[in-house]
Amino acid sequence: MLDLINKLLEPDLGNEPDWATQELYHSLMYLVHLTDDEQSKLIYHRILYAVGNNHMGTYYPIVTDALPILLKVAFEHQHEIVRNCALEVITDLYLSFVSEIMGVGSDYTEDELDTLVANEVESHLEQFQALLDNPAESDRNKALVKDIVAHIMKEASR
Repeated sequence: MLDLINKLLEPDLGNEPDWATQELYHSLMYLVHLTDDEQSKLIYHRILYAVGNNHMGTYYPIVTDALPILLKVAFEHQHEIVRNCALEVITDLYLSFVSEIMGVGSDYTEDELDTLVANEVESHLEQFQALLDNPAESDRNKALVKDIVAHIMKEASR
């Protein structure tokens, strides 16, 4: 996981990472080192702020860098509190938030970005179902995963 997070700071074509990328990096580092339930909400909000406007319920194109890491954390991290925070963020991004393209230079339209986010989450259906089937997984994480799986199944039936 740390290797994926560290790649965020690798210079792109000789350019240093921008502020948003640096904020995402720090937010994800806080996430994977989370040990305190009280800090979980702060980190949750910090991640949503790093990928978008959490007050408006929108995400920016940088979400495409964050989502694969958040999914890996949700499925593989050893600590329940860390998985829970990642699942809380994924749930909001997938079920509640919509894209917002700000300024110029985006590689995506808002519809394309929404589709990318949905496809990324939906491509992990088997891993979400495995979390549901894991007797060691917490009830609060299973509740989040049930919502995600229900939405994936609803979208698949359209």
